[in-house]
Amino acid sequence: MFDIQKFADTVTSATNLKVEWGFEDGDTRIFNLPEPRNDITDSDVAALNTWVATNQPIVGDKYGSSTTGINSAIKVDTTRTKIDLG
Repeated sequence: MFDIQKFADTVTSATNLKVEWGFEDGDTRIFNLPEPRNDITDSDVAALNTWVATNQPIVGDKYGSSTTGINSAIKVDTTRTKIDLG
């Protein structure tokens, strides 16, 4: 006899803020920030870009070059369903 209650699918979801940094030597790096605040705006990203350009806390790994700032910043939502065919 088939009992549907013996099967348990699992659904998980996550959000990441994917930030691509540019460097003077042409290199790029992607940083993923898991579960960012829901209220992040374009002006928040612009303020971060200005702060990074001024303070240079990030250097390139190839030649130690300075960052040119944020090339892109996007919020990525993912949902995964694990189907239990038990």
